[in-house]
Amino acid sequence: MKIRISALVIAAAAAAGFFWWRVSTADERAVKRAFRELSELAEKAGPDVNPVLAALDASRLRKLLAPSVEFSAPELRGRSWTESRDEIVRQAFAAKARAARLSLVFEDVDVSFPSPGRATAIGEATLSGSLPEFDGSFDGTREFSVSFRRDPSGTWRATRVAAAPVAAK
Repeated sequence: MKIRISALVIAAAAAAGFFWWRVSTADERAVKRAFRELSELAEKAGPDVNPVLAALDASRLRKLLAPSVEFSAPELRGRSWTESRDEIVRQAFAAKARAARLSLVFEDVDVSFPSPGRATAIGEATLSGSLPEFDGSFDGTREFSVSFRRDPSGTWRATRVAAAPVAAK
């Protein structure tokens, strides 16, 4: 009898562990997919982008963001500020239209889940491109931390973005 109970407990623990692993890896893949989408959206830059495709890309970007997002970047404003999803999309696409070339690469993205329905991703992001109006190019790498919250539909949306210069190693 004790052997059967032990076997049942072990089987239940294994099933619960597998279920937890399956759910957590699916959530991690979903969060990392948001970074891949951001990279893809950044690459479609320039004034000659088809307006219909730009509208579809704007819709994709909107799906990645919460209704308002808190930002923190000490070298930009020295404090935190909040932007609406619509304003972020407007600014992003205005910048994309001015850029002749744009690349956004995320590296070493590590995702953790501090509580149910919340995720934090940290890593490094490199933004590079060229702006013809300034006759020059830019290239910068920042450490980032992005907080996500899963909405009722199961979509992970960014709620907070913090960026800082890469610390010397």
